[in-house]
Amino acid sequence: MRVSTSGNALSNFIALALSLAMLILSSGCGGGGGGTATAIGRVLNVQTGQPPNPDCSVSLGSGSPVQTSSVDGSFTATGPSGSTSLTVDTILFGVKTFNIPAVRGTTAIGDFWIGPQETTLTGHVLSGTDNSAVAGATVSFAGRTGTTDATGAFQLAHVAYSNSDQSVFWGIVGTVRAAGFITLDFSASPNTDNGGVTDVGNLLITSLSDPNPPGEPYNIYGAVLAAGGPSGTVVTLKQNGTPVRVVNVGPDGNYFFWIGPGTYTISYQKGALTAPDQNADLTQPNQVIHIPNVTLH
Repeated sequence: MRVSTSGNALSNFIALALSLAMLILSSGCGGGGGGTATAIGRVLNVQTGQPPNPDCSVSLGSGSPVQTSSVDGSFTATGPSGSTSLTVDTILFGVKTFNIPAVRGTTAIGDFWIGPQETTLTGHVLSGTDNSAVAGATVSFAGRTGTTDATGAFQLAHVAYSNSDQSVFWGIVGTVRAAGFITLDFSASPNTDNGGVTDVGNLLITSLSDPNPPGEPYNIYGAVLAAGGPSGTVVTLKQNGTPVRVVNVGPDGNYFFWIGPGTYTISYQKGALTAPDQNADLTQPNQVIHIPNVTLH
């Protein structure tokens, strides 16, 4: 009888231990109870508009580092679910840490810009209807994110910058999001760093209830096609032969420029692949020019 009782107790103990182990494992696989997450994005150099050369390593939270692609700067990094930081370790510019929204599952987290200098991007977010301050708006630019205060003001520290050439910096597209308003895309152009600060002034966003929403945040746009995919193509907008905007296109091949009236030339290059230059003659600030699709050869 004692042997039988001891055997039953041991069996019950093993069954209980196995049940507890399964419970721990299952709780660790959920989005809120642990597990892993995957972040997809790109790292780009604000001096060139191209991927860092040499490549850099990227870590999501406490996850293992991965290398960026030398073709387009893309990365796929895995780390703990709920991670809110991205570390970019570069040979050229040192280690950069970005605060990001919590990553769960597989999430596209956008572009992260690095450079030889940094600036603090400042400005105010106002309602386009009555110029009142919009508090609590989320402002994102170059991988940096901040929130407006009660006066609509925001400050984004550690924004990648190049003192030698601002054309790529001006080509970066920032966003403003606020509840009840249409999402706004904006550019830092034509503002430059002044004592460590780049002030973009007032950014007007339009209420969803406003009957007159703003036009698209660009006035020259087009797309690049390529047999191997357009991602990583550098599209340069030039005036009198001088680059004034640079965009590194993503997998969809689309590019956009916001620029003042003038006569421009657009060039395309991805490694050894190129396409014929395109011309754009912008005569009015509110004029929108669609450049026909170009194919790289």
